[in-house]
Amino acid sequence: MPGIMMDEIATLQLCLASIRPYDRRKGVRGLCWRGRIGGVGRRVFVGDVVVLKDPEKSKNYLVRRLAAIEGFEMVSTDEKEEPFVLDKDECWVLADNENLKPKEANDSRIFGPVPMTDIVGRVIYYLKTAVDHGPVQNSHFSMRKDSPVLEVELDVDEMAKGHKA
Repeated sequence: MPGIMMDEIATLQLCLASIRPYDRRKGVRGLCWRGRIGGVGRRVFVGDVVVLKDPEKSKNYLVRRLAAIEGFEMVSTDEKEEPFVLDKDECWVLADNENLKPKEANDSRIFGPVPMTDIVGRVIYYLKTAVDHGPVQNSHFSMRKDSPVLEVELDVDEMAKGHKA
């Protein structure tokens, strides 16, 4: 299965409204992710939550779930739209938050396929507050691969600094 290999860990501050229901008034969440911006040799898989360049605002980033990769046939629920197959090095990303309409979700249903090179990392941990945090549910392969990182390298206390309980 095509993928992208990652070897760095960083913390991002992003709004995750697209990933699950979220009250924007309570601030942003911290994310621990594995990847290298613009790096080569990263690995992500269908089912992973990824950080990607916003196709509509190139200086911004989005957090979305990788739903399909090259070779997958995309079939719309709208019978007027023709099915199509994702080309080489293309992927389809979706927001997890089912409460959002497609335009609010700002995902591939709006902007179409995304180049795999726009993916900059896989999200492995989220932090909403000092007491509301945990591993992100990714593909089985990625969860197994990220387990040692979460057990040994992740410093939740450091991530939680400045966040209220």
